[in-house]
Amino acid sequence: MDGQPSYSRSVILSGPDADLLFDEARRLAASLSCMSEDIAARPCGLCPRCRQIREDEYPYLYTLTPTGKANIITVEQTRDLQSFLMGKAEEGQYKVAVLADAHRMNEESANKLLKTLEEPPDGTMMLLLTSKPDDLLPTIRSRCRMLTFNKAVPLPARIDLELAEDILRELKDEGYMAVFSRAKQLTTGKQRSLQSLLSALEHIIREKMLLAVRTATDLSKTALYIEGLQRIWRAGYLLERNVNACLVMENLFLKLMDLPAS
Repeated sequence: MDGQPSYSRSVILSGPDADLLFDEARRLAASLSCMSEDIAARPCGLCPRCRQIREDEYPYLYTLTPTGKANIITVEQTRDLQSFLMGKAEEGQYKVAVLADAHRMNEESANKLLKTLEEPPDGTMMLLLTSKPDDLLPTIRSRCRMLTFNKAVPLPARIDLELAEDILRELKDEGYMAVFSRAKQLTTGKQRSLQSLLSALEHIIREKMLLAVRTATDLSKTALYIEGLQRIWRAGYLLERNVNACLVMENLFLKLMDLPAS
């Protein structure tokens, strides 16, 4: 599809945290369906499709879970999934099927799924979520890209969180003076790891963004938080490539000045 990012058509999301896997599946679905004209900014989290996916109301996202006393994914469920994928979607939209606990497929349903994995319909994506990837048939594993997710990333160190809070407060209170003084201070002698500071800034801004989403506050705030996160990730990328650290941090702080006060 024109303008869509490139993705493997079938992906195994593996890890012990089912909620984390579902969140990542929604993120991938939103990346495909997002209406933002800036491909690099997808998923934007703000457009109607992103909101529908977040609220489990998107018509082209199909979730399949084990059923019955045996707690398995049956061949009948696999047939329903194939029917869903074969149906027509509106122009420019992807159909995404999510299989929770994919290792709970019995042999008949797994073999039924193989044909779809081998010849997926155009404009579709299958996401197989599992805590036991080795229990999937080798023929299924060989036809999918594998992404592994460990438990949630641990909190940044308290000293980095406190430093990040201080910097955000100074940027809001002192403006440009704080931008240049903090950037110089942080990159002279590098008393703290800049990557650790970026992780702490990301954590704080992500929490503010999620609070804004949950409380349904002004969506323009959410857009600013998203742009702030993107600038943090960009700063980390540049630092890894030995770009002038002081300039990187100055550019980042100039952007973080625009964040809402709360």
